[in-house]
Amino acid sequence: MPIFIMRQFVRHRTFRLNEWSGRYSELVDEFYLPTQWRAADAKNKQGSQVSDTLDHAALTQEVQACHNAAYASYQSLLQKGVARELARMVLPVSIFTEVYVNCDLHNLIHFLQLREDDHAQQEIREMAAAMRQVAEKLYPWTFEAFHKYRLGVTDRPTPA
Repeated sequence: MPIFIMRQFVRHRTFRLNEWSGRYSELVDEFYLPTQWRAADAKNKQGSQVSDTLDHAALTQEVQACHNAAYASYQSLLQKGVARELARMVLPVSIFTEVYVNCDLHNLIHFLQLREDDHAQQEIREMAAAMRQVAEKLYPWTFEAFHKYRLGVTDRPTPA
């Protein structure tokens, strides 16, 4: 997941996280790019909305150029002997990181309620939905009860 999304996980403080460290290992040239660019929401400072006025191809090209330049700078610093812990400072928060997460079901369900909400950032909603799919397969009775008693949804198909 990109670092800027991982930071939203940290805010919950209910997860036990172990992040792969760029201090000890060389970071991989893998960056997040949205499939669709969104414009800032006029009403909600933290929100975004789909926009037909944005030039998606140009925005993607611009950000890819930034990613390429940042990673080239990172590699250059490493080749000059700069420590990984310092060289990584030139990399943007869109670079991917690897995180191992541990959480109990109560806090996972609370996280999912918050991060699958329409007000949450699209990227964290997608991550939460993927987490829910895995958890529903592992704990079908828990999620069935959650949907029935907390959300009032009774016509859901049982997870396979």
